[in-house]
Amino acid sequence: MKIFTRITAYIPRIITEVFLTLAFVLGVGVVSVVFRLVGRRMLKYSTKKSLWEEPTGSSSLARMY
Repeated sequence: MKIFTRITAYIPRIITEVFLTLAFVLGVGVVSVVFRLVGRRMLKYSTKKSLWEEPTGSSSLARMY
């Protein structure tokens, strides 16, 4: 009887891992494949050395604070 108790303790964990893995693969994987086929990028891509963007707005210290 103890073996059945152990098995029933592990079943929710196994089911959760399977569902989360399927959700990730189907959700992220399918979206990734579709966007690659369409040729669209989700993130900005640049050939610049740095990814920092220039700040917009006023450069006056009095207006910043």
